[in-house]
Amino acid sequence: MPATVADRRQIFRELRNKKSVSQFKAATDLNITEGQFRNIETGRSNPSVRLMFRMISYFGTPGEELFPDLVEEDSDKCS
Repeated sequence: MPATVADRRQIFRELRNKKSVSQFKAATDLNITEGQFRNIETGRSNPSVRLMFRMISYFGTPGEELFPDLVEEDSDKCS
């Protein structure tokens, strides 16, 4: 069975736990609402390019790991 977007974005929860921050704290640190962060974390929405770079920096991980679904989507379009 293919992984859902939420499954593929499980890394967010893992990284938040590693940093010991809540969704609210991560959202505040990134200067976005908790709802916006939650929607991105669960795959219901995607970040802007600027926010994506802030998230990459905040979590200290490559964008390909944070957003594997977006990388997959982009590579499908290029095929």
